[in-house]
Amino acid sequence: MVENFIAGGNLEIARLNVNLVAFGPINGTNHEEGLHLNIFNLFHHPSGLTDLSPQEVLGRIQQDPNVVILDVRTPTEYRTGHIESATSYPLGHESAIAKDFSPDDPIILICKSGHRSQAAANTLMKLGFRHLSHLQGGMDRWKREGLPIKS
Repeated sequence: MVENFIAGGNLEIARLNVNLVAFGPINGTNHEEGLHLNIFNLFHHPSGLTDLSPQEVLGRIQQDPNVVILDVRTPTEYRTGHIESATSYPLGHESAIAKDFSPDDPIILICKSGHRSQAAANTLMKLGFRHLSHLQGGMDRWKREGLPIKS
């Protein structure tokens, strides 16, 4: 759906919303749910989202091996290599995250470049999550810095 907005009488801005339906397993559970994604969330850094460098993420993993790391890339991307303690929750399945975790849990979001993790954070914040951070630069940066991945 495209919604048009007129600003100042002569400037038209379009907001594109994408509606998808996902079928299939997420972490061993079959889900069928409608997904709603505002693509501008991919480029909007929500206030309250903490940016972490790869070294900071690694430090948190070493400090607490049970830290919650959620990888919001596609299942195929996840299988090609991920942070060892990360769990796959593809972007658009934030309702599954909300069912599986408390809004009070500190969560680190991971994606390929940092955009999808921002989009997931936007949605999770609307669902009441307050302790969110993400890997700035995503797995691209993690790999560039030569940090370990599991495939």
